[in-house]
Amino acid sequence: MRVGYIYRDNFNCDFLKKEKLNPYILSISKELRKNKFPPYRKLSDISMVFVSVKEIRSLNRKFRNIDKATDVLSFESDEDGAGYLGDIVLCPEVIQKYARKFSEEFERELIRDIIHGIMHLLGADHKHSLNMVEPMFVLQEKILDKVYDNINRIR
Repeated sequence: MRVGYIYRDNFNCDFLKKEKLNPYILSISKELRKNKFPPYRKLSDISMVFVSVKEIRSLNRKFRNIDKATDVLSFESDEDGAGYLGDIVLCPEVIQKYARKFSEEFERELIRDIIHGIMHLLGADHKHSLNMVEPMFVLQEKILDKVYDNINRIR
């Protein structure tokens, strides 16, 4: 899996650099395969796009008819079999807000959102419910615990 990184705003956060994120992405990919996920699509290339609150709110309004900022959006590629899965759009400012709200480290919340975005690109759906016992969320949290703890133990 290759990852492209696009920064549409100036973010003063060392953790957003590809050198920091790539080990997590590789580990997430391995864990998804180990868990025989996805059932629908093959893991392939993605782009991670980091945007401002204003931009993610605009995207959320345009594509989901929800006029508020969110932490992560996923956009599947229209190119079937072309090796490109799609884009994960992330808003570090909203992710930081949720991290504080849930007493979580920013880095861990960001990795959670990346896992969530990848799972959506691979065909997962949580049927418009945010129930944390749904299979998608259970697997997401299992992978987060393994990936985040393993990499941070090494550092």
